[in-house]
Amino acid sequence: MGQFILTGSATPTDDETAHSGTGRIARMLMRPMSLFESMESNGKVSLKDLFDGETDIGAKSTLTIEQIANVICRGGWPAAVVSGKQSTRTSMNYVDAIINLDIQRVDGIEKDPERVRVLLQSLARNISTLATAVMRTNAQANDGGIFHYRDKSELESDLVIKLHDGRWAAIEVKLGMKQIDEAAANLLKLSEKVDKEKMNNSSFLMVLTGGQLAYTRSDGVLVVPIGCLRD
Repeated sequence: MGQFILTGSATPTDDETAHSGTGRIARMLMRPMSLFESMESNGKVSLKDLFDGETDIGAKSTLTIEQIANVICRGGWPAAVVSGKQSTRTSMNYVDAIINLDIQRVDGIEKDPERVRVLLQSLARNISTLATAVMRTNAQANDGGIFHYRDKSELESDLVIKLHDGRWAAIEVKLGMKQIDEAAANLLKLSEKVDKEKMNNSSFLMVLTGGQLAYTRSDGVLVVPIGCLRD
């Protein structure tokens, strides 16, 4: 049991007979490496520990804004992580492969590569407007999912982590330190609006930053650099 993990990215033809694997194969969703797995986050603040009530935090990140920008562009593919200065080439190669090869396989119709590239750029701009993908790897490692909250009064939270057992946490994402007060006030306001008769209180409220220091504010809101976070 559990002797093999099979991975692959090939796309079989539609008329090829395939076994569903039910009862024999368990499917595992594999995400790219997290910053903790690539050893760029020191992992001093654990999401699991926070959900378990261990919210007394204190740590320091060594990641600079420039380094954070680099790892965002590089991505979390293992080959990109270990390839040093050529790391962004891996992402560029993937994009080129989609434009010139993969997109043709969907319907067998040849498409203009330059028009496809423009389309991908437009999609990238739109899907990057909300930060719902930040550190999803860590949430799913705790058997949870990532959501975005926004109500009719314009109150919102960049990330809401919800575990399958009902525990949840709200997170605001801010690059620098100047917006922390505003973000914390927003999270506290959101927490107060929750109907306590229908759902639990939040396990914690967090402002995730690109800064250096992890600490707990006097109002109970956690401030955590992305360079300190782990699952």
